Amino acid sequence: MTFASIEGQKTEILGLIERWPASRLAYRQSEDAWCALHVIDHLVKVESGVIAEARRGLLSPQRITVRDRLGFFFLDRAFRSRMKVKVPPSATRVLPDLTCSLEVLRERWRDSRTELAQLLARGKPAELELGVFRHPVSGLMNIPQILRFFSAHIHHHGYQIARIAEASERTVEFPSGAT
Repeated sequence: MTFASIEGQKTEILGLIERWPASRLAYRQSEDAWCALHVIDHLVKVESGVIAEARRGLLSPQRITVRDRLGFFFLDRAFRSRMKVKVPPSATRVLPDLTCSLEVLRERWRDSRTELAQLLARGKPAELELGVFRHPVSGLMNIPQILRFFSAHIHHHGYQIARIAEASERTVEFPSGAT
């Protein structure tokens, strides 16, 4: 997985919703469901948090165990499926608390990706294989696994955006010409 490929995924998921009217961006299937803006807010919070922890983890990288590798394998498979996954109780800080627009979220995501690019540029090849971020479910991840995690995470929430799009299409009235 490369930085360019996850940038492409980011562009694609934002492109799916960028022309939606505000009513559709805020559409929720139920009181406890997320809207499209919640999904983007969550993606940005996860990436920003992981990048910050990875930056700290580079100060004292650790060896990745077989258990960590198996945990990552199962996490990756779960996120590449249509299975619904709950945010772990220990990671509530990445739950959406939307108070901003799509434009603000787009800027925050761009800033987060700038930090990721800087992290990738400063990493030494030997550091790439050592664990620098501990996921609350799967365990320790190295930089290449973090990139794959970001990819799987966007992929997973793409299914959620598709469900929101389908449900909102049946219930939200759109101005003519809006998708």
